[in-house]
Amino acid sequence: MKQFIQVTLFVCLHICCYSQIISTEKIKAVPQSEFYNTKDSSIVFPIFKLKNKKAEQKINQKLLDDFKKGRFIEKKTNNIRLILKEAGSDGLTDLDFEIAYQTKKIISFSLLWGGMGAYPTTWQTQYCFNLETGNIITLDSLIIKSKKKEFLHLVKKKQEINIITNKRNLMDQLRKKEIDKETYQWAINQMENNCWGNYDPHNFTINKNTITVIIECDFPHAILALSPDSDIKLQLKSISWYFNNTYKYLLE
Repeated sequence: MKQFIQVTLFVCLHICCYSQIISTEKIKAVPQSEFYNTKDSSIVFPIFKLKNKKAEQKINQKLLDDFKKGRFIEKKTNNIRLILKEAGSDGLTDLDFEIAYQTKKIISFSLLWGGMGAYPTTWQTQYCFNLETGNIITLDSLIIKSKKKEFLHLVKKKQEINIITNKRNLMDQLRKKEIDKETYQWAINQMENNCWGNYDPHNFTINKNTITVIIECDFPHAILALSPDSDIKLQLKSISWYFNNTYKYLLE
């Protein structure tokens, strides 16, 4: 009986811990001085170490493939240091990561980017992975197909609230003469034409209680500060009935 209990405990611990992240290795690089004159390693690329090696390989390969595609790097090499060096020579100045939520089953995190072109630019990309399989989780896979239209309608209504709030703020700034009519109309036109078109099922983060859908509505650099809020926060309990049964257990 004692031996049976020991074996059972071992199996349970093995299953429980199999998908856990053991550590996160940081591959660092210094940007090109012509874009960012610093001796600091401001480019930091994450490599996740898991007990589940198949999931580990899938996650890290996905991050690397996306990085190369996003930076237009056509080399077939998986040598991260060489890839970071090439990206730095093309204007990448900053890269880091921020974990929003992590359990034994999922990890949700953002990559934080900085680059130099005509002017300095910053942006983010979001990732959510199933640590048991290494598969990426998107809103398309998370939401039941038959309920996708209803879910997107909810998200769009929430985004419209952000836009209405921003329009009121812009009108207030116009009345106070903090912006002129031309700038006001420019900002209004940006919201009418661009915001919902930037919806991407990959762009969201999860934490214990909330899912945040991110719809970037950044304006041109000259009026960037007038952009509306990109974050649409939804309480998990209020939307869990939209979730595919395959993924419901991941959020428990």
